[in-house]
Amino acid sequence: MTESFFIEQLKQLSDSDWHAIFSGQGLLMINDSHLEIGSPDLTNVIVAERFFTAKDDEAFKQHAINISRELYTNYYRTHPLTLYGFNHQFYRMLEKFSPEDFCASAGQRAEKTLFVEDGELIAMGETDPRHAYGVCCELPESIKPSAIVNYLSHWIEQGEAYEAYLSMNICRYNC
Repeated sequence: MTESFFIEQLKQLSDSDWHAIFSGQGLLMINDSHLEIGSPDLTNVIVAERFFTAKDDEAFKQHAINISRELYTNYYRTHPLTLYGFNHQFYRMLEKFSPEDFCASAGQRAEKTLFVEDGELIAMGETDPRHAYGVCCELPESIKPSAIVNYLSHWIEQGEAYEAYLSMNICRYNC
């Protein structure tokens, strides 16, 4: 979910949704794709009544909307993308770049590597200093050029791309 889409979703919540949050429910980030009302005790809570004080539903709503950028940034500072969110964004990225851009032979770096910044998957080129810390698909030596697209799709679908992202960011979210 992009920051602008998050803010749009926040503004579109109904008065009854805001009342539910103000009354003790939580606003949850679901698969980095949409917001939902639920238990305030879950790890994916992005807004809850306990986060700030307000005298009524409307004041609570206005305060949350006023600090929506901060809420979004703070959420993704401590929460990695979900598997669904990562894969969804990766497939959208493959509409802009070629699958080969994200693949390299063993011991090499791909032309583009994946990096997550504020909840968004971005492609880093070789001139970006973060390129070396990004995720790319390592191809086996014996792969034919015609099989690269299928190999990359398998790498994504089997969760290997996501696991590589998590392993490269373990300290970012858990330290």
